[in-house]
Amino acid sequence: MLICNITSTVLILGFASPGLAQWQYSVVDTLQSDLENLSIDLGPGGIPHILYYDSQGAIVKHARLSDTGWTRDTVGFNNNYYGFCVDGLDQVHVVFTAPTYRRLVHWVHTPDSDYADTIIVQPRIVGADLEVDAENRAHVSATTLTPIPSLFYLLYCAEGEAGWQVDTVAGLHGAQGKTDLEIASDGSIGIVSSNPDDWGNITYCTNRTGGWSCDTAYEYEHGVVNGSISAGYDSMDNCHLTAREVHPQTGWGRLVYCHQEGGQWYSEHALDSVYNLWWDSYAPLAISSDDVVSVAFRAVDSTPQGCYYAYLNPDANQWIYYQINAGYTDLLDMVMDDNDGIHICYISADDENNFYLMYAFGQSPLSVIESQGTRKSSGAVVSIFPNPANQSFVITVSCRRDHYPVNIDVYDLSGRRVYGLKSLMLKAGDNSILLQANSFIQGEPASGVYLLKVKGDAIDISTKMTLLK
Repeated sequence: MLICNITSTVLILGFASPGLAQWQYSVVDTLQSDLENLSIDLGPGGIPHILYYDSQGAIVKHARLSDTGWTRDTVGFNNNYYGFCVDGLDQVHVVFTAPTYRRLVHWVHTPDSDYADTIIVQPRIVGADLEVDAENRAHVSATTLTPIPSLFYLLYCAEGEAGWQVDTVAGLHGAQGKTDLEIASDGSIGIVSSNPDDWGNITYCTNRTGGWSCDTAYEYEHGVVNGSISAGYDSMDNCHLTAREVHPQTGWGRLVYCHQEGGQWYSEHALDSVYNLWWDSYAPLAISSDDVVSVAFRAVDSTPQGCYYAYLNPDANQWIYYQINAGYTDLLDMVMDDNDGIHICYISADDENNFYLMYAFGQSPLSVIESQGTRKSSGAVVSIFPNPANQSFVITVSCRRDHYPVNIDVYDLSGRRVYGLKSLMLKAGDNSILLQANSFIQGEPASGVYLLKVKGDAIDISTKMTLLK
């Protein structure tokens, strides 16, 4: 990310990224070696948090983006973790197992203190995932193994005032610990789990009708579904998921995309049918406010190596993808904010084998959200990052052609104009303006919602921006 200290002047920045409004990059941390785990989630105001596990140092680190850059601290346990998310109070929730893999722990990390409680104790815990609802209560899915006889179970655990409520969701033919839990808009829970000993199928379970019901979301074709699964709900509460189907002889994988429609499951091999994903690749899925499905993935074979972002074009039913990072790329994760902004973290390395934890932010190519920008016939799009912010905003106007001139104005909710920039010459492509709140004409600006207007030749866009002090 480009960080500038500008008070009264405006800086025009160009970001080159085909098909996307912009990509902004920053180094989160310099690493001594590669990592074993990496996750990203968003706190209040869409502020990104990243959790990562350094096995060499046996330490879990937490990074949070602020106006001055990335701040880092350590989480008070030294085990690898399964699930991670951030609640509405900006608290970090993590689930992990104690070293014996028998005790599943819920850990909450705040800037001031950490605390933990035990969710379940089982003969062996194979894997887990975690989400937090609007009331900041944790919901956990877990796969467990009873050794004698060898029985696998999928469990659901809900945090309550009296402790954890545990339900047995389903018995599994096999489990490798890969599960994903999502909360639908109606508050119901959906859980997906790989079932590798059952010929590589994916199981989907939901409690939407009161009790738990499960069905098969995907049946293998030529390989075995093996590894992490990512799921999400669209605006109609249909479930979508991505998984990796591994070729039984070569170990290479290809991306499987599955989705519900009318209560039925449909699947396809996303991008192409070539096995080009490494066996341990994770392909996180995100769904925009207008139900455009996106996925991030790491390719190492037939596609040039690197980190990729792809979306499913609903008009052509075709996957469009862009390279985010060329060369060596390891662990990655992705999340989408309420304004359809795309947040990706990944591991990169230079020619001297130095490792870096990287963060990239971009805007969804098909984002059409009136509250955050309107796409006109000219193809112009306005995006703001971060939003909300407590000091500065980067306003990006993406144009398909040159526009002369353009006026940029900011108004408070009373209609008073507090900032203005006249006759700004925008070129075709991405034009970014750094706007600091202390340049508002009213002096020290108050917290609240402001209206940004961009108007010019074939451009007339209004979007909201929120200032937090």
